[in-house]
Amino acid sequence: MDSKPPDELKEKWLWIDPFGTDTRVMSGAVLLAEDILRYVNEFNVLLDQSDFSKGKLKGASYTMTPHPSDAWMFDESAGQVRLAVREDSKGPYYVVPKHSLVFIKLRQRLRIPFYVIGRHNLKISYVYQGLLLGTGPQVDPGYVGNLIIPLHNLTTEVVKIHINESFVSIDFVRTTPMALGDNPPETLKELYSQYGSDKCLLEMSKVTSRVNLSDYLGNATPQSAMQEFLKNYTSTKAELERTKITLDESLRRLETQRVQYEERISQEVDKRVGKLENVQKETQTILQESQKVLETKLTQQLEKAEGRHRIEMFVVAGLLVATVLGIVIPIICWVRDYYGEFNGRLFTYEQRLSNVNMDHTNTVDKMYLQISNSLSALCVKQALVVSTLSDAEMKINKLEVQVTGLTGLVSRIMSTNSATNTAP
Repeated sequence: MDSKPPDELKEKWLWIDPFGTDTRVMSGAVLLAEDILRYVNEFNVLLDQSDFSKGKLKGASYTMTPHPSDAWMFDESAGQVRLAVREDSKGPYYVVPKHSLVFIKLRQRLRIPFYVIGRHNLKISYVYQGLLLGTGPQVDPGYVGNLIIPLHNLTTEVVKIHINESFVSIDFVRTTPMALGDNPPETLKELYSQYGSDKCLLEMSKVTSRVNLSDYLGNATPQSAMQEFLKNYTSTKAELERTKITLDESLRRLETQRVQYEERISQEVDKRVGKLENVQKETQTILQESQKVLETKLTQQLEKAEGRHRIEMFVVAGLLVATVLGIVIPIICWVRDYYGEFNGRLFTYEQRLSNVNMDHTNTVDKMYLQISNSLSALCVKQALVVSTLSDAEMKINKLEVQVTGLTGLVSRIMSTNSATNTAP
């Protein structure tokens, strides 16, 4: 520690610049280490001599250290609590919790004269660890006392602040000279009395009444918003995780239900498709059988018609022979009776064919109603059957025409025979 200043130094150097006439030290200039040393040693301003150490001087600044027993934070449950002090190979240190706001008092006492401002900031090593200084960098002219530094730990890690190492750096800048006239005040009280309001001097209460942290905060208990945010985040995260678990369970249940519904639907579809295929097969079988029956009946009718046609041809031939033999009239009567019976039977066969056709049509219509459009191809087959029946009717019509021709032939033969019998 350097020697104390001479006894003749008085309080007036806080407002009277002893180097005011020194052209080397101008307004707005940052004081170099040698100027800081002269102000402190010779006039006890800038820094109190009792806390001053030349070894903490830098090129144009002075480094300050934390107070060894004045560091605080506010806890939600315990209120204002001291920061925990631990020790490692570098010595004792304060523990700054993660996501916290702490208040650390500086060991060095400032004596800023009214013609100088102080500018302080956190050492860069602590800035890199995630600490943020919570005050403005300027110390007003006329401030006398120990600064209390609010710090934010914005990280998720605990930060160590070593008590005996550099913590905050401060530099000093000269203002424009104070115009105090030819008879400057001799005491601080006179200064405030004469120039306090005109020169907007720092309020005396801020110098004399602010010593402890409670003097600055009053009844306030500031805490880091990060802690509240972290609590809310933790609570919200837990709620989201619970919600996620609930949603996952709901999704699993929905997936299980979906699989079950798909299986049921697949089984139902398979059943209905199977039933439809069975109906289609049964319908095809019925249609095939109906077609075979119709074809069989039609073939039989055609064979019968052809047989009768052959019989009629033989009858005609027999008539011709009988005519020659003189037995035409009995034969003609027999042919007429047979032809009438033949027409009756033929009409009966036509009715039977019509009834079979109607039954077949009704059966097909019912089947169409059951299997809808899937059996449209069967209509084509039905049309073919109807066409076949039409061909059969055309053949029967032809046979009728042939019978009619034979009847006419017989009539002509009978006419010829009558004429022959009546001839002289």
